[in-house]
Amino acid sequence: MATRSVEMPHRLANSLAVLVMGSTKIGNPARTLIQTELNQVSKITTLKPPTRRQLFQLIHAMRAFDSSLTSVARYHLCTPNPPSMGKYLGEFAKLSSIPFTASDRRYYQKRLVDRRNALMHEAGNYPAGAQEVINLISRR
Repeated sequence: MATRSVEMPHRLANSLAVLVMGSTKIGNPARTLIQTELNQVSKITTLKPPTRRQLFQLIHAMRAFDSSLTSVARYHLCTPNPPSMGKYLGEFAKLSSIPFTASDRRYYQKRLVDRRNALMHEAGNYPAGAQEVINLISRR
């Protein structure tokens, strides 16, 4: 079971990279940069200790997520000022052209943005393990 947890973030990142490459809402060079970030999640497999590996996997996944939000926002002509993940989510909830509700915004704000902020801005804070990386990369 532990082996599956270590491999799973990589599989999810690879799947997301394929989706991003097929997206019409994310243009180049952003598409290539996002794919590169997601590929880094797959490449970081032997970094020690595991907490460091999981933190770097999460950083690369969140950078890809943030850049994806920016690209989709540009596609829909959303330009929150200043740009931030939370503000993009709020803007998406207002757009009728995106199937994204206020409930979705709250969910992703808590699950992704708030957790990302805690990991990035609190010294000594690491992902709780491979399962947290999996949960943060996966849709729900």
